[in-house]
Amino acid sequence: MQSYINKQWYRARHYPLYFFGPILAFIVFLIPVQQYIPMARFQHYGLALAAWGMAYVLQTIWSWRGLGFWTRLGYLLTGLYFSSAALVFYTNPWFDVRVAVESQEQTNFRHIIGYIYLSVTLILAAIWFMSFAEEHARDAHHEQQEH
Repeated sequence: MQSYINKQWYRARHYPLYFFGPILAFIVFLIPVQQYIPMARFQHYGLALAAWGMAYVLQTIWSWRGLGFWTRLGYLLTGLYFSSAALVFYTNPWFDVRVAVESQEQTNFRHIIGYIYLSVTLILAAIWFMSFAEEHARDAHHEQQEH
């Protein structure tokens, strides 16, 4: 059985954007974009999330054949989840309560968005659970063939 570190090293070499995507998002987050162009704080967060989401989507497309069904679905939907959150943050700078006075309609929209993302998060968790089960079964099958 491969050690956990060996598995992670294998993934980092074969699927680099899954590991560099969060690093890229953090770098985008650290760049003080607001000093150069007018942008709200949540729009800046949206840019960082977009970088992370696009890294997931691109890596999934590039490594499509090497991934199992649930793993493909998990990575693709995670990338779309981050990208859609980025779009919501970028198009709704009023989410920052320090910038704008919030109307009742905006408060209701904020709650609806929260419920939608909570529901999608639970669905993603179930998909990732199936992905881990699929990977475990594949590893067990490979170990059985080695012996």
